[in-house]
Parts: sequence; C-alpha cells; structure tokens
Amino acid sequence: MPFLIAGVLLATMYSVAIYGTFKLVKEPSSLDMKTEPIDLRLAVKEYIDVFKSRSFRQYFSISFFWEMARSFYSTTYIYYVTFLANQYKFYPIFNTFAGVFETAAFPLNYMLTMKHGKKKCGTIVTPFMILGLAIGLIVQASQPGTSKSTFMLVLMLLGVTFYPFGMSGIGFVCNNVFPDLTDVDELITGRRREGVVSTCNTMVKQVTGGINTFIVTLILGGFGLDTKSEATEFVEQSDSAIFGIRLCVAIIPMVCALISYILLRKFEMTKDDHTMIRAAIATKHKYGSVTLTPEEKQRCETLSGQKLENTWLGKDNDESQGHTLDKDSDGNYIILIEKEAEKKALMENA
Repeated sequence: MPFLIAGVLLATMYSVAIYGTFKLVKEPSSLDMKTEPIDLRLAVKEYIDVFKSRSFRQYFSISFFWEMARSFYSTTYIYYVTFLANQYKFYPIFNTFAGVFETAAFPLNYMLTMKHGKKKCGTIVTPFMILGLAIGLIVQASQPGTSKSTFMLVLMLLGVTFYPFGMSGIGFVCNNVFPDLTDVDELITGRRREGVVSTCNTMVKQVTGGINTFIVTLILGGFGLDTKSEATEFVEQSDSAIFGIRLCVAIIPMVCALISYILLRKFEMTKDDHTMIRAAIATKHKYGSVTLTPEEKQRCETLSGQKLENTWLGKDNDESQGHTLDKDSDGNYIILIEKEAEKKALMENA
C-alpha cells in the first residue's frame, strides 16, 4: 500500500509538471522548418565542441562524481539494509524517510538559490550528504530486538535523513546550472544549442550508470558477497563481503561526493556572471557588436576558457559604435529589460 500511494503521488506530480510545461512554454512553430540530412561527422563535432567551454568541463566533472556517488549508494543500499544491518523489515520506512526529506529540501534549495545563488546553495546543503554516508560506516550487523539493534536503527534513520537532504542540494545545482551553460556555449559559437548541451548532460548519467553497474558487480563479487538467496533475506556474510558492501554503499560514495563538493566550490560562474553574459549576447544579436569593459572581458574568457577574440561574442566587434552593457538605476541591464518586455508581448499575443 505505501508503494501504491507513493506511485500515485509521483504520477500526479509528473503529470502536473508536464501539463504546465505544455501550456506555459511557448516556442516557434516547426511546421515550416526545413530538415537537413544528418551528417554523423558534423554531429560528433557538435558534441566535442561543447567541451571547449571551461564552464561545461567544470560542470561535467561535478555532475560525474555526484552521479557516481548517488549511483553507487542506490545500487547497493538494499544489500546494506539486508546483509549488513539486518533491518530489511524497515526498508519501506527508510525509503519513505528518504523521499520525505529529499522533497522537503527542494523549497530550501530554491530559497537558498534565489537569495545566494546556485553554487552557494550546493556548498551549504551538500555536506549533509557526506554526513549521511559517514553514518553508514558506523552501522554494523546486529540482531533485531537488542539495544544495539535499536541504536543502529536510529543511526540508519539519521543516515537516510541526512543523505537525501544533502544529495538534493548538489543535484539541484547540477540540474539548474546546466541551462546556464547554454549561454556560455552561445558566447562561443553564436548559436543556441540547448539540444546538444542537454544530450551531453544526459550522457553523464548514462556513462556513470554503466560504469557503476560494472564496478559494483566486480567489487561485490570479488569480495565474496553471497547472493544465492533473495536480497530480502538475511544471510550471514563473510568479513570481506561486509567490507565490500561498506566500500560500495559508503566509502566510494563519500569519496566521490567529496570530490564533487570540492569541484563545486571551485566552480566559477556566479549569478552576476550569467546575467552579464546574457546581456552581452543580447547586445551582440541586436547590434552586431558589443563593447565590454576589461573586467567583463576577463570574466567571459575565464568562463569560456578561450580568448574573447576567438569566440563569436568577440569577433567582428566595432568598439567605435559604443554598444556597452548599460544598466538602469537599480543595476539591471537595460538590454535584458527590453528583451523581457518583448517576450512578454509575444506571450500575450500568442
């Protein structure tokens, strides 16, 4: 019954999200678009070009290690609960706790993002994920009904509370930073390539999923995990098998999460950087030229990983035209205010 209720709630949430996207997101009609034959070599080059962006390479590394941590944990958690902690009867409760606290973290992530930016949100919340994984190292096999078992049960509840709460932080950052990378890509190429960037993002998850499954199978098999019975029944495992479970459910995820956290702290794009890039791109599209200050130029080069003159934004600029990134009295870019007004008018007339 609990799984049925959870399934209905998730299906409802997804349905609302899909319907909202369908009704609210407007895009140009594709009826008159001309389709061109697919050139495999050109397609491969498109994906390779995405990695020219320094910001995307940083994001790829953050997302890769986060996915590795999440994937290792989720794949081996059932073995952890059954063979290491001998608490499978509480497995649905653990999953419910995890779902509740992961969901509860979303409003907090949103508020932190709006107030402090996406990067700051991740650096504040992600340590809870590492703490939850660390708790997993303390839990030991114990017999139900003993004081030791009760203590371990409390520890496990703390672990499944902290882990999803913290995981949502860096996951929230990864899912929300990636659209910003499209603007950095446009700075370099002069084209909107959401599809290409999104595909590369999906590739991270597919690659890590495949690598994880292969490595987990090797580790648990190599350490002698006895999987002859169902994963829902307790079977006495050897010390080496117990260590293998700890390695996959806590140690490796902790290392990967820590690497991802360190890389996130080094991620250089800020909210102000992204807004400036959007303003520069809008100015370039409107006037065919844009004049940047030395500071703005330096930020564009840092985020793109390329000299500005080698990017679309920096080519063919006539600085004598003086198309600078002007702001209003509130510090907002005028070009973006104009663009937002045009978008609003288009939505009203759609």
